[in-house]
Amino acid sequence: MSYDPFDGVLLDDPRPPVSGAVSLMLHLRVARRLARAQGRPAGPSLEALKARAQACRELLAQGLLPATLRALQHHGLELGRPNAAHSLASVLAHLEAYLKEVEGGGYLEPDQALWQAVDLELAGKRGLWIERSEVDGPLEAGLRDLVPSRLRALACVPGLGGATFRLAAQKGGEASGLFGSAQPLVAWFLDGLEAHGEALPNELALAEPEGWGSAPWSPALESLFEGPLDLRDHADTFQRGLVEGPLDLLRHAVEQVCAWLDAGIPPADITLIHPEPQAVAAFLAPLLAEEGVALHVRGGLRPLLASEAWSPLWTLLVGVQRLDPCAVSAGLRASRRDDLRHWADALALADQSGAPAFEGSFMHLRDRVKEYAQGIWLELAALRETTQAAHRWAERLESLATTLRLPMDPDDFYAPLGLLKEAWGRESWTFADMLLALEAFLEAARSSEIPRAVEGLRLVTPGTVLEDWNGARATLILDLSEGAWPSRPAENPDLDNDRKAALNRALLAWSQAEPRAAFPPALQRFWLPRSEQGDQIPRAFQRDAYAFNKVLAMTRERLVVLSPAQDEHGRLKSQGPFWTALEGAAPWRPEAALHSRLRWRWEGHDPSPRPQARAAAAQARPASEALLAAAPTFDLAPGLRAAWLKGQESASPTALEGLAKCPFRSLAERVWGLQSFDARTRMSMAVGILVHHLLEEALAPFVGVEDWPAAFQTALALGAEAGAEDLIPHLQALWLANQDRWLEELDRHIPQEQWPQAVLRLESLLPNLAAALLQDVGAESPEKGELALLDPARLPVPKAKKQAAPPPETWRRTLLALEGTLGPVALELGGGRTLAVSGNVDRIERWTSDSLTFLRVVDYKTSKKSYLEAYAEGDAPFSSHLQTPLYMLLAEQVFPGDRATAVLLPLRDEDPKPFTKHLVTLAGAGSDGAWREKLLANLARFDARLESGDFPPTPGEHCSQCQLAALCGRPVDVTLETEGEGE
Repeated sequence: MSYDPFDGVLLDDPRPPVSGAVSLMLHLRVARRLARAQGRPAGPSLEALKARAQACRELLAQGLLPATLRALQHHGLELGRPNAAHSLASVLAHLEAYLKEVEGGGYLEPDQALWQAVDLELAGKRGLWIERSEVDGPLEAGLRDLVPSRLRALACVPGLGGATFRLAAQKGGEASGLFGSAQPLVAWFLDGLEAHGEALPNELALAEPEGWGSAPWSPALESLFEGPLDLRDHADTFQRGLVEGPLDLLRHAVEQVCAWLDAGIPPADITLIHPEPQAVAAFLAPLLAEEGVALHVRGGLRPLLASEAWSPLWTLLVGVQRLDPCAVSAGLRASRRDDLRHWADALALADQSGAPAFEGSFMHLRDRVKEYAQGIWLELAALRETTQAAHRWAERLESLATTLRLPMDPDDFYAPLGLLKEAWGRESWTFADMLLALEAFLEAARSSEIPRAVEGLRLVTPGTVLEDWNGARATLILDLSEGAWPSRPAENPDLDNDRKAALNRALLAWSQAEPRAAFPPALQRFWLPRSEQGDQIPRAFQRDAYAFNKVLAMTRERLVVLSPAQDEHGRLKSQGPFWTALEGAAPWRPEAALHSRLRWRWEGHDPSPRPQARAAAAQARPASEALLAAAPTFDLAPGLRAAWLKGQESASPTALEGLAKCPFRSLAERVWGLQSFDARTRMSMAVGILVHHLLEEALAPFVGVEDWPAAFQTALALGAEAGAEDLIPHLQALWLANQDRWLEELDRHIPQEQWPQAVLRLESLLPNLAAALLQDVGAESPEKGELALLDPARLPVPKAKKQAAPPPETWRRTLLALEGTLGPVALELGGGRTLAVSGNVDRIERWTSDSLTFLRVVDYKTSKKSYLEAYAEGDAPFSSHLQTPLYMLLAEQVFPGDRATAVLLPLRDEDPKPFTKHLVTLAGAGSDGAWREKLLANLARFDARLESGDFPPTPGEHCSQCQLAALCGRPVDVTLETEGEGE
């Protein structure tokens, strides 16, 4: 996809821009290669690598390409020695090599590409595709467009027609300079344009942002940064206050937000500003969720290093490098394998580091777990001595995460892993080399799991305010202590202020030597800090000061500033210049009235009866009691039956099973339209859909055939000795012929960019599907569980000595339907009530012998047999896993006179065998089909729930995949220890 620097403007280049994480990997490759060339055995540290990458980014943004830097030598610039650590010559050599790597990787550097495209446009050649007309008017520009690489395009490309910069030239409501009349805005932000920009081809206009000065205290802002503010008339709406420490800052923030909500200000009209949103979002989000407020985080996205997908693996690898058992334990705790978590528990008990700590941990494990853990430890320990090609390390990481069964999210794990495989080349790396590269990548890349709620309360960074914020009714600024906002400017040894000053002098000399340049080199100068003059704000804080002024000028009703007086260790903190600038604001104090539950609990008030009742309703219960859970009377919501049925006249077995598992989740999904599944579960569901399509297509020609297994084997020429490998080509052909149509149906489950991963997962299951089909068509008799339910007398008994075996019984199987609909059927619930139920079954067939006939319902499960054990436990077939027994009941109603069974096929097993233990549980309910009465009795309970609007949360195994924890108020997170996952 071509890079689009402006609205309606594309580069005449199809290459994509290089991402920040991949860019850093290319910088690392260059830095290590140059270090070897200069005879240095070790490559750069992570901090040195970041500094060099930042220097290159700044040079490119200023349009200082390698050729430009060399040309500046003719105007007095000294580059220094190439082998000096931080000389401009060494930066230049690195930049040149880096740009070659970017080009070789098929990427483009946006600032360099835009600069070169403008060169082509000025030479009369095509460098840009401009899809704009006079009707569109001039481009809207902002602060980010003032860097020379972008400013040059706006000012010099004739087809763009200039630009209007949305920047304020006043502090409040009257025209003036932003920082005093002696320093008008253009002298701060459009530096040099007055002296060097008179001959620019395009017109650059300045317009005030819409809504600037809408604050009721705007006139008082004219003295901002020059002395105390006159805010006497706004004591109730403009306040600042010091709180004790960082924790108090956040708890008072929750209280203040709730006070504004009670005053009638909706969450979408409230903005919180914090220097590090991701550092506080994890604390604020659940507390605000308990108050019914969703949090929308903008800016400061969480690095992959701290994401759920990569943090366990990274922690484990660091533990291996340091031989730290506690770190390895922390990483292994995220595994989905029970035996590895048991080993993690043993490692956590270690009181020393080193190899003996790991070897000593095995004595606490059972033999089976011990053997497996020792094998894993040998594999981990071998990593420390491994040296291999960089791209092989990426493959090794994927293999390790798969073996350990760590979280492997489609977005946050596989997508970045693909970039790693691209960016890590063939150079040889040790384990330590790989760790440094991985840390650099994971710190630069950002997680896709962003807490977003479009209509929720916004939590933003000061940087976000500059471009992506258009005001709010109420704004809460958190932390104006020294170094927070404005932040302390970082010094880069590769491009410090002295080097920037030398570049500025050379650029100015070049402009004086060539006064007719279309874009004078003087406009490529860097902004440099200078000392304060009078009451003006230091130039180092220029952008922060503008953002701060913007917040004050565009908050329409209420503004509160809170800052911690102490750090987390209890040390006093100095307040920064922005705190001082608010002198004159009224002191903030918490209101006497309580607005938040957090404050209610913090101050030790008696528990509120409503939350107490809800907490009692959400307590975890044994399965036998879960069906009896009831919501508090004040939470009953009668009259929702029609909404729960979604306009249908009948309920499906899937919906009723969801109601049995957790009524609250069923209400949230079916009535409120909320999504409760996480990304991993949605991917599993998508793969399950593809599996169902493929099996349906494979069996479709045999619907209605009396002896369909024989017809299947004949049609595909499968002999008695045929194996799964003989059937796989047929399944592959069916998949290739239909994959486009089937993939289009996945849109509601996973985005299109994840389709390739779903395809890979399906293709990995093809051998299992082939084995399942061969086992199925070769079955000569029903499963033992089916016979236990239908006719226990037919079960085999231990043979007495010399007793002749009974003659084998011949069974004929007719395939009745695939993805067929059963119902609607009005089930009698007693007391004159009925419940209409209908559903689609994966497969239904009739088994017939000389003395017995029955229906078999087949349900495909893309899970392992161990996962299906839960279907047979206790009362599960009558409640949390009632779907298949209910299908049996429907089949018997639709086909009168026939009894029914149901088998589950665990298709993640390499040799899938029909699962029927749940039928044994049904048979154990009593003779004469007592399971039917028990199932109908529970259905009557569910029908009563729908009638009364009783939807209590019911914690259980399903909580491990549910995203609604903040709403239901369950007391603890529930971890499901299993090796399977079902769809």
